[in-house]
Amino acid sequence: MDCVAAVMLVPVWTTFLAVRYMRVALPFRLAAAIAAFGAGVFLGSGVVNMLFYGTLSSFDLHTHVNFADWATYPAVNDNLCWLALIVILVAAAALCVVGVARATRRATNERDSKRGE
Repeated sequence: MDCVAAVMLVPVWTTFLAVRYMRVALPFRLAAAIAAFGAGVFLGSGVVNMLFYGTLSSFDLHTHVNFADWATYPAVNDNLCWLALIVILVAAAALCVVGVARATRRATNERDSKRGE
């Protein structure tokens, strides 16, 4: 049971480490943290299944996804996991776009201020 707790703490610690120690602009750190957390949560259930059953074949990559079926167990679980992962990755991509826009604007402002001197 300690292994399950360790597996579930990995996304939390990767999020913390990404925000704290990456030497890039804040939007990129947040994008990395969100993406790492989303991937960790997405893959966490498969790792826990693998630890419980002891075989690599029990690793679940949420392959029963069917967005037309919201009534049966494997489909609903996998639909929600994939939907959450997609939303998280879109949010991370949006933060990367914000970071690039800020960096571009900052570089343009610095270039214009040097020309004015």
